[in-house]
Amino acid sequence: MINPNREYRLEGSHWVSPVNFDDEVTRDFDFPNTLGLIDSTLRKTNYTAGAETTIDGFLRIAQALEDIGIKDESLNLDWWGDDTPNPRELEMVREVLAGGFAFTCNVYADTLLGNGDGPPRIDPRSTVDLLLSIGAKVIAPGIVEASSPESEARQLRQLAEVVEYATSCGLEWTVTLAQAGRRGFDSMMRVANEAVALGAKRIDLMDSTSSLSPEAMRVFIRRFRSRLATEVPLTMHVHDDFGLGTAGAIAAAAAGAGPDVSVNGVSYRCGFPPLEEVATSLEVLYGVDTGIKLSGLQALSDLVCQETGIPNPALKPVTGGYAYLKSTTADVLSSLRDGVRTFPPISGCLHADVVGADIRWVWDRLSTRAMVRQLAANLGLELSGAEVEAVYKALNDAIDAIEEYPRWLTPEQAAALCQETVDSLTSGEPAMSTETTVYGGLEVFNALPETEALTAVASCCPLPEWGAMVVSARPFRSVEEAEDQSGVATRAIPDGVLPDVLNEFPPIAVDRGGESRAANWSRQEEAAIHASASDVKAQLVETGLKFKERFGYTFVIAATGRTSSEVLEAMKERLRAEPGQELGRSRQQLELICRMRIAKLMQQLAPSVQMSL
Repeated sequence: MINPNREYRLEGSHWVSPVNFDDEVTRDFDFPNTLGLIDSTLRKTNYTAGAETTIDGFLRIAQALEDIGIKDESLNLDWWGDDTPNPRELEMVREVLAGGFAFTCNVYADTLLGNGDGPPRIDPRSTVDLLLSIGAKVIAPGIVEASSPESEARQLRQLAEVVEYATSCGLEWTVTLAQAGRRGFDSMMRVANEAVALGAKRIDLMDSTSSLSPEAMRVFIRRFRSRLATEVPLTMHVHDDFGLGTAGAIAAAAAGAGPDVSVNGVSYRCGFPPLEEVATSLEVLYGVDTGIKLSGLQALSDLVCQETGIPNPALKPVTGGYAYLKSTTADVLSSLRDGVRTFPPISGCLHADVVGADIRWVWDRLSTRAMVRQLAANLGLELSGAEVEAVYKALNDAIDAIEEYPRWLTPEQAAALCQETVDSLTSGEPAMSTETTVYGGLEVFNALPETEALTAVASCCPLPEWGAMVVSARPFRSVEEAEDQSGVATRAIPDGVLPDVLNEFPPIAVDRGGESRAANWSRQEEAAIHASASDVKAQLVETGLKFKERFGYTFVIAATGRTSSEVLEAMKERLRAEPGQELGRSRQQLELICRMRIAKLMQQLAPSVQMSL
C-alpha cells in the first residue's frame, strides 16, 4: 500500500489535493475492511472481439495477475443455448484451473440455474459434475429476474437443489444477480436473502448495462446492504458505456462492495473498469489498501496488450503512452534541466514510478529558444544568439517535414540535429534534417543483406534471436515500425534467457572501453553519469554490484536524460522488488534501450552519415 496515512503529498509518488482527505469528503465512506477486489481479465479477454490471445497467452496473463496480487479471479463457462459449453472457453477455464495459481477462481456457468419458467434444458447437476471434473472449487449460479412469483418460487427451489448437490461434492458457491440496477428491487432482495440463507459465501451484483450513475451506485449499494438479513461480502460489476466505469466501481467500493475490474478495461462493448485505474485511484486518492502491487501495473498492462493484440489508447489514464510523456514547453525544459524523473512533475499529479512506467520527453512544435539553449548545454555547447536561431529553425523545420503521426522528434533526434546544425555553421556545410537522415537510414537498413543487417542490429541487443526477429520483419515503412518490432522482439525473449542478455550490457558507470557502435552508444547514454563526481560513480558501481548479487544479472536502465541521482534512486527502488517483478522491469527498460538504439541505428546508416558497419 502506497498511501496508508492518506497523505496528499508523498515524495516520489503523488501530489493531489488535500481536500480528498477532508472529513467532509470521507465521513460517509464505508469501504470494506478488506476491499475484496475481484478480477475478470481472463474471462473479459475471451469476450473481447478480435483478441488474438492463445491459451499460453491466457496462462501468461494469469501468472502476471497472481504476481501483482490478485486474490480472486472470475471465470465464465457458458453453453449459450447449445448442448455443450463453448469449446474455447472450456479449454481456457480448464487450463487456468489446472495452472495451480494462488488466486481463487470463481466459475460462473449459465446452465447452473434457469429462469424458473420450467425445468432447465441442461441438468444443473451435470454442469456441477463438469466443473468439478476440471478442477473448480467455487461455482457461481446466476439468478436472473423471474417472470412471475411462480417462476421465482420454482427458481429458488432449483437453486436449493443445485447448491445442495454442489456442497455435497465439496464445492463452495457464490451467487450472481444479473441486471441488478434495472430489476425489481423487492424481488431481488427476496432471492438474495434466500441465497444467503442457503449458504452463498458472496453476492456478485451485476450492472452490465451501466444503468447506475456513480451517485446512484452509492445509494443502491447502501440500500441493498441495509436489506440483507445476514451480511455477506458484496462485489459490483459495472461497464464503461458512459465513460464512468472507474467512477462507478469506486463509488460501489466506497459504499461497501468490492470492485470488479479487468486489465486495460478489456471486455465487449465499451469496456470495463480498468484494474490499473481503479487500484491506483483507490490507493492514491482514497488511501485504501487494494492488495495490488501498483509498481507492476504498467508491465501488466503492456503484457495484456501484447497477448491480446489490442493496443492501449495513447491517451488512456495511468498506463497510456501519453500518461507520462513530457511534451509541453515547461515539461520539456524541466526534463532537460533536471531530468525526466523529477518530483513533483510539472504537469500531472502521479509519478510514473508508482505504476512502473517510463518517462520520456519529445520535441514538437511547442518549443522555445530556452529549450534550445538547455538542449545545447546538455551537449556541452554554448550557443550564440545566431546559433540558437539556427538550431531552433532546424528543429521546427524537421518537425514540419514529418508527414505522419507522431510529428515530433525523439530526444536522440533532437540532440543529433542540434549538434549537426552547430557543426554545419562551423564547417559551412548545410545540416541535413533529422527526419531526412533517419528515413534515409531506414531505406539503407531495409536494403541491407541479411548478414549485414544482423550485424547492425546486434549493437542494439546482443541476442541473435532478437536480431533475427527484427531483421525478418523488414521492410519497415517507418522508424516507428522498426522501433515497435524491436519491442516485440524484446518481449519475446524467454525469462530464462533474459538475465544472460542483461549481463552483456556494461554495469552502470563502468566504461568497458572499445569503439564499437554499442560501446559508443553506452557512453553517450550515460554521458551525465560518466561526468559525475567520482564518489557518485562509486555509489552507482557499489549499488549495481548489490543488485547483481540479489538478482543475478546486471542492472539496466534507459539512462538517456537521467541524472546520476535519478539512476541511483531507481537502482535502490528496484533492489527492493521481488525477483519476478524486477525481471519485468528490466525487460521494460531493455525494450526502451532497444527502441532508442534502433532509431540511432537508422540515423547512423543514412548515406549522409559516415559510419561503417
